[in-house]
Amino acid sequence: MKKLSAFLLSIILIFESLNVILAENNVTQNSNITNDYLISSSSIELCETIEYDEVYPVEGGNIYLGYVTLYNYDREIKEYGVVAADKAITNCRIPDNVSIIGSEAFEDCRDLTNINIPNSVTSIGDCAFDGCTGLTSIDIPNSVTS
Repeated sequence: MKKLSAFLLSIILIFESLNVILAENNVTQNSNITNDYLISSSSIELCETIEYDEVYPVEGGNIYLGYVTLYNYDREIKEYGVVAADKAITNCRIPDNVSIIGSEAFEDCRDLTNINIPNSVTSIGDCAFDGCTGLTSIDIPNSVTS
């Protein structure tokens, strides 16, 4: 019985490890992206599960577009925006129909050296460009208010 239990436990651990690897390396496995609750002094963004509706090709990979909800003290902002990006992207022009860049949307895109943010973007989530060590500057349009 102990050998069977140990065998089953090892099988479960292998499948869990495989799921973690797939989640970290290939966001296209399904249409859901799961994030944690993100809290800062200026906003609370609840992104427990974000579904993307569109895969938008950019240089070096894709960005993923869908509805993002930002909770900013007394108001809720739900707009179409960037929810995630492939880690290998190098150059990105965000499409004009995007209003929000979600929290951690470009997190750890270390090869990203250039990003073009259109005037349609009004909000950028916390840590949206965290770990983007290839970016030396970002031009944020005046339309961005939060």
